Amino acid sequence: MYDKQYSQQVLRTRDNDIIMNYDAVDELIIKHLDLASHHHVLEVGCDEGYTQRRVEPLVERVVGVDVNADAVAANPCADARVTSGPLLDFEDASFDRVYSSHTIEHIPELEQHFEEVARMLKPGGVYVAVYPWELFRGMAAMRAAMTLYGNPWRSREMHVNKLTPRKLDALLTNIPLSQSYSTLKFMNTPQWLSVWKKSV
Repeated sequence: MYDKQYSQQVLRTRDNDIIMNYDAVDELIIKHLDLASHHHVLEVGCDEGYTQRRVEPLVERVVGVDVNADAVAANPCADARVTSGPLLDFEDASFDRVYSSHTIEHIPELEQHFEEVARMLKPGGVYVAVYPWELFRGMAAMRAAMTLYGNPWRSREMHVNKLTPRKLDALLTNIPLSQSYSTLKFMNTPQWLSVWKKSV
């Protein structure tokens, strides 16, 4: 469901989007990443590098990964790569920080995703994710489904997870990530931000 068409017709409306204030989301993520100039950072779901461009000048290295090859090809950042699933080709403890913006609701293998994040984070490293608050699964993607397919109910094919901080806590029982902070923010629409820290 997430392809070149989705990237170009849905995400290109970032500047005047009534559903999501992308600048506010980016600023919130960067604030909670608590970045330092020596950090190595990974963005999961970088698309065309909108947030990655803002992080890149702040750290030693930021890598973006995305399943959409067309979006990665259009990403102007120094290091953007195509990935085909939750398993990522990075060594253990490669990153000080990992972040994602409106990505985890799309990932079917969500537990495996968090296992990979924990594996790639250095001890004490931080993962920050923003994801939609939804009354029902797919609610926040209905406009996108209507735009792309003329059927708002296909949004459930886009958002395969309806998430809350409590639900994610239950998922992470056997994964060395501890939720240190969660908040619900209104950024044109309500959105969750959660922060996890890897055990030292």
